[in-house]
Amino acid sequence: MVYVFICKNDGGKWTAKATGETDSSLTADGASFDEIAVNLKKVVTESAEWNGPVQINHSHVTPNSSVFVCNLGAVVASGPVAAATGDNKTAEDTKEAEPEPEEEEESDDDMDGFSLFD
Repeated sequence: MVYVFICKNDGGKWTAKATGETDSSLTADGASFDEIAVNLKKVVTESAEWNGPVQINHSHVTPNSSVFVCNLGAVVASGPVAAATGDNKTAEDTKEAEPEPEEEEESDDDMDGFSLFD
């Protein structure tokens, strides 16, 4: 699940309001940028009744505004691009690429005795 918040700084106090498909009644505030991030994590986990990992990313729009994206679960892709594309797969949903078999070295049999290092 992805939660998106618009955060604004007014007089030294940060306030966040949910936007988009996120429950618009979700809000948080804090005296500092770090405090708003902690409070957003708390609001999101309580709203979703979630006790797993939460990843929070943000992008400053202006010095006094920022967009926070909160992802519940282990996220493979992160950041605003991943949130915008909906790419919030869990680690179990993705498989690691299997290594390709190594190619055998070619022999010099077709070189008729010519060697580059002789």
